[in-house]
Order: sequence, then C-alpha cells, then structure tokens
Amino acid sequence: MACALAIDIRAAVARFPKRGYAELKAQMISAAESIANTVVEGCGAESNKEFARFLSMSIKSNRELEGQLDLALGYRILAEQRWHQLTEFTVLLRKKTYTLRKKALQSPSSGRPSDSSRRNPAADKPGRVHLLPMSEGPPPAPHTPNPKP
Repeated sequence: MACALAIDIRAAVARFPKRGYAELKAQMISAAESIANTVVEGCGAESNKEFARFLSMSIKSNRELEGQLDLALGYRILAEQRWHQLTEFTVLLRKKTYTLRKKALQSPSSGRPSDSSRRNPAADKPGRVHLLPMSEGPPPAPHTPNPKP
C-alpha cells in the first residue's frame, strides 16, 4: 500500500504547474516515499520496540504528506476529487500503520514478531514487501487526464 501511495503521489505532482511549486512537489514525493522506506527499513530492527519506532517515523511522514496534500488543494493545483482520493488513501495507510505499531508493541519483548505476523503471505513474491494487508480493497486508480480532442 505504501508503495502504491508513493507512485500515486508522484503521478499527481507531475500534473502540477511547471513553475512555482517545485519545493512542494519534492517534499510530497519525499514524504510519500519515506512512508514506505521507513517501514521497510524497520523490518530489519532487532526488537519489536525498535520496529515500532520505525513505524512511528512512518506515521509522522504520513501526517506530513497529509498536510502537503491540503496545501496543494489550497493552492488549487490539485483537483478536489483527486485530493479526496489521495487523502483517504493516506489516512487508511496511517490507520493500518498504527495498528501494526500497536501489535508490535504488544508482542513479547523477547524477540521480533515472525514475518508472518507482519506480512501478507499470499502476496509475498521475491522483491516485493507487503507489510500491511489490503483488506479494504485496492488503492484509488491513478488520475488520468481527459484526452484532448
């Protein structure tokens, strides 16, 4: 889910005006990619407490992205419908990360939770990390512009 959000954010900011919003575009991409990268990095943690700390950092990046989406809407460089889709997906991902963090903190402190408690085994494929189950359905479809006549 986090990777899908980063991809959707990159597609959305590609449609921003070419001038005047480079910093916001870069920050949005950075925050979205940080959400996924921080969770993946946390998978290498040596304890549940440390893993939970990485999840907390991911949640903070998620909050940052949500604020940046609000700015893009306020600047009128992101359509309201697209803002709603991306914000809804961002909030859903944050809720799932909170749940995962809570489970990590509740697990016995003597060891890490098994990979099966954090991963979706049905979705495991080499080279792909699926940390949060997508039980609520797929992410919103990327915005596609209307073809010009």
